[in-house]
Amino acid sequence: MMNINSFESDRDFKVWEYTVSMGLLLLRSVRGQSHATQVDLLFRVTSFVCLSTESAGLIVRTATPDEIEQFVREHGPVEEGSTLFRLNASEWVAARSLRAAETEDEYFAPSPLMADYSL
Repeated sequence: MMNINSFESDRDFKVWEYTVSMGLLLLRSVRGQSHATQVDLLFRVTSFVCLSTESAGLIVRTATPDEIEQFVREHGPVEEGSTLFRLNASEWVAARSLRAAETEDEYFAPSPLMADYSL
């Protein structure tokens, strides 16, 4: 699976899984009456997380230089090798990579993005 730098959706997302020891943050939008698919976003090797547990719609993009300056003033430096992602208007995730997958899996099905990690 390929890394991505940005993502946008009007779907509802939740923090589905967070594994501190492995630095994995999984956000999920489940399938249901209004969506035939499930969408997973996996931030890998996270070093900073500041976000709500639920989001109605989601915009993820890499932070601008000005936003990185603001982040460093408020939270300290971003770990070397990490990308600072801006989520919606005011949330942050610093991680080495971001991946996405869309499947027709059921509600509690494991994410295909987590297949390389045994928890």
